[in-house]
Amino acid sequence: MFYHKISLLEIVVLAGALLVIQFSAVSGLSLDVDETDWVNDPQWGSDGQVPVLVFLQTDQLQHEVQMAASVRGLSRAARIQQVSRKLQGYHSVSSDRIAEYLELHSTIPVKRFWIVSAFSASLTPSQIKEVEIMEGVESVAPDVAIEGIEPVEVRDVPATAASATSHIDLLGVHDLWNRGYTGAGRLVCSFDTGVEQAHPSLSSSWRGNTSALSSAWMSTANSSSTPTDVSGHGTHTMGTMVGVEGADTIGVAPGADWMTAGVIDQGRSLSGTISDILSAFQWALNPDGNPMTTEDVPDVILNSWGVPAA
Repeated sequence: MFYHKISLLEIVVLAGALLVIQFSAVSGLSLDVDETDWVNDPQWGSDGQVPVLVFLQTDQLQHEVQMAASVRGLSRAARIQQVSRKLQGYHSVSSDRIAEYLELHSTIPVKRFWIVSAFSASLTPSQIKEVEIMEGVESVAPDVAIEGIEPVEVRDVPATAASATSHIDLLGVHDLWNRGYTGAGRLVCSFDTGVEQAHPSLSSSWRGNTSALSSAWMSTANSSSTPTDVSGHGTHTMGTMVGVEGADTIGVAPGADWMTAGVIDQGRSLSGTISDILSAFQWALNPDGNPMTTEDVPDVILNSWGVPAA
């Protein structure tokens, strides 16, 4: 059986670029696609239309982005702006031709991404085969639904190990706090099920308290409300990062602010897809929509999603 490997390395590279303290090589997430099966999978419906992601050939762009991110002596702000300009400024004649084809044939609005050079669209199996051999196309993959990463095992533990601060002790975080590393002045982000903004251990450190809602909360379902979390998973993970309630410090970086993108939901049916993740990364690199500001860009992003196994 033949598998076509769809590399999402650029996504992870960008996540590393958001840290921009030191750009380093990271392992890429790959999506194995069985060319003989996935196009005709019945999950796509009876009309023959398949939601897809069309990835472009961008070897030169990836090299330029890595070079821009690794320049020594740049400030955090300058590094973010330089990487963003490289990504958003990419253009080729072949990408224009691909875009024209997709606009002509797609049954849903075509979206062009710059965080990776890709398009989302909906095509028939025969149109997918045409696109796959077009000049400038690296690969075509299904815009599959993403899912939360479930625990490997769930079991009861002795009461003596259930302390709210046990992970703080295990990680030796107190030593870092004593040296002044509390997360103060930093901004963390999660791509998860959302966060319950009103939670007492998190409400005071939400970035949206001092900035626009759209620069502190992204959601495909409830973008006009304050952050919510149906399943509780995202609230839990954010608490592990920055939670503080009274004298009880739960998070490893209690001085940091937080923002979040509700891209998955383990408590109800929500069709989050790879294209939603791409949109979230684009948002995270410029949350307030102003390319001249960078203090709104998170220092780190926690990713709690995965691509379902075939």
